[in-house]
Amino acid sequence: MRARLVAALPLLLLCSLEAGAQAIPGSSWRYYRPSNTGIQGDFNGAIHIGPDDDPWIGGYDPSAEEGGVARFVQAENRWINISNVDYPVIGHPDMTGTTRVSDIAADAQGDLWLATWRGAWKMDPDIGADSLINFASASPELANGGARNVAVAPDGTVWFALIGFGGDLGGVIRHTPATSDWHYWTGGLASQGGNNWPQLVWMVRRLSIQPKPGGGYIVWVDSENSSALVSFDSTTELWTYHEFSFTPGALLDMPGKDCVDASGNFWARRFVGFAGGTPIYSLDYRTPAGDWIVPAQPALPTFDPPIWAFRAYGDGEALLADGESRVWHFDGAAWEDFGIWGAGTASDDLALDSAGNVWATGTGGAAKRDAVTGIWQRYRVTNTSQYDFFNEDLAVDPVSGAIYACANAGPGAGGMTSFDGL
Repeated sequence: MRARLVAALPLLLLCSLEAGAQAIPGSSWRYYRPSNTGIQGDFNGAIHIGPDDDPWIGGYDPSAEEGGVARFVQAENRWINISNVDYPVIGHPDMTGTTRVSDIAADAQGDLWLATWRGAWKMDPDIGADSLINFASASPELANGGARNVAVAPDGTVWFALIGFGGDLGGVIRHTPATSDWHYWTGGLASQGGNNWPQLVWMVRRLSIQPKPGGGYIVWVDSENSSALVSFDSTTELWTYHEFSFTPGALLDMPGKDCVDASGNFWARRFVGFAGGTPIYSLDYRTPAGDWIVPAQPALPTFDPPIWAFRAYGDGEALLADGESRVWHFDGAAWEDFGIWGAGTASDDLALDSAGNVWATGTGGAAKRDAVTGIWQRYRVTNTSQYDFFNEDLAVDPVSGAIYACANAGPGAGGMTSFDGL
């Protein structure tokens, strides 16, 4: 694959620093960095596949606290970047977490909702960055809550799982766009929100929304600080606390951020029993009618299976990434090993496009598994964007106008990169 930059090489910056250049009347300056080119860094916590099968990938550089979200336009082999380098609405680099996109979900209108460590964004993907709204100022709890998950309910409400950040409590926030309301639930000494929210839960890492057969829905919430799941019934508007116990069928946790498939089945890990004193768990799903199904189990340890990322889809189908970033695919009957998407990576999210290609993201970039060949193509700073904040040996091709530079992306990584001006 030919790596191509959309926007790269800080040529203008170098000229300004070295020659003290002043802006020519009628001209403008553009600042290019790794965090607003290509995949925006090797820290990629979220992915969303659009209707055109192009991925939107959240990415950031923790050393500079720059980044945002980028769309990979596969037909043109280029990246469209929405970064706080170019769009201050995302947040200033001094505010740690403002660029760290942890989850992406689409609503019924096709707008994207993005959960970040310091708030939430909404954007029309057809318009792009010009439509981006940052809701950090709408809710103090959201701005400081460390949002890790977002889901859109059938009634259009948008739900956020907050794990807490910088000493602030987490919990759950429900946003009602029609009324601009932000309702916050949390426990602990600051217990608030009502609706029977449990006082023992104040850190939430995951949530998923399951439709009910007769209308309405259930919000399933995975508590980080308490050994329990919590559920909200939209009909009664009450929360139920499901405390874990070593009883067969007891709910342990949710395996990932997207635990409800297209048929409305909700996936969770449940306690099975003991084997030689060791607790055993299974990965099961609950139908919309409330029946639990025990499908074939993945080839993982039955005690504390290392599930780092999970996505349910279709009718009882799923993708799973284990602790080695090996991806497993469940077709409803059996699990298939799809291989390791990146050696030395840590998985955060998984997605599937309409052609059956699998996408994985995490600490170490992103990768796409071709459904036909089974080969993984990895994308990261070193093959999609400007390598580093320091570039040397700049040269311009007098014929094509392309700019070339040598760069070092880290120990043993680097080379030459080119910018074609697009």
